Amino acid sequence: MLNFKDTGSGEPVVLIHGLFGNLDNLAACGRYLETQTYRIIRIDLANHGESPSQDPLDYFTMAADVIELLDYLQLKRCRILGHSMGGRVAMLLALLYPDRIQQLIVADIAPITYEGHHIQVFAGLDALWQESPGSRNEADQLLARWVTDKGVRQFLLKNLKWLDGKVQWRLRYQQVKANYIQILYWPSPDKKYLGPTLFIKGALSEYITEKSRAAIALHFPQAKAHIIHEAGHWLHAEKPEAFNRIAGRFFNR
Repeated sequence: MLNFKDTGSGEPVVLIHGLFGNLDNLAACGRYLETQTYRIIRIDLANHGESPSQDPLDYFTMAADVIELLDYLQLKRCRILGHSMGGRVAMLLALLYPDRIQQLIVADIAPITYEGHHIQVFAGLDALWQESPGSRNEADQLLARWVTDKGVRQFLLKNLKWLDGKVQWRLRYQQVKANYIQILYWPSPDKKYLGPTLFIKGALSEYITEKSRAAIALHFPQAKAHIIHEAGHWLHAEKPEAFNRIAGRFFNR
């Protein structure tokens, strides 16, 4: 069973984080939606946060994990918002189980297969894994050799914690690394989701391009789009007020 946090009251909204993330990544969005009288279920996907290890790991497996959790919570229908890898899980859920998904928000990802572009991230995480830094500051300095963006480093370092000077990993790093090709791959089922759908793109991000539009239209013919200016791929963290307002307005339709 996936680890989750269940807060607020009202109609349910499921929030799903991206690669290398955990359920805290969309916490600010969850708190905002709670003020809009929604019940918020934030989850850790397998191999992330406090959820169990799983190998192999693909999108069909991740979608089935979420359905298992919805069944456990006795939720027949929900709204769902996913960022990056979590957005792909959310899309597949909508395509495979359309009767379970009332509305869908996909944050800065498309239903296509991507080329690998996390070479520097994996190099830095490999170094952290091998050298076991004794403090967060030491880990940050080590990671900075490969990842220059401070915000990205802070995001990645949330996967580490220290107990008595020894590093512990929240992320099941070796399993995630071994399944990276499956994470890049989009299974492209021959299905459509006809429910209300919103794609939110960071203007500075290249995850959704003109080439993505045909795939989005094919699977999600009712999809609308919203671009957040001066935001990149981590748009929910870079522009939280705009992101939360857009999500709330869409769910309140």
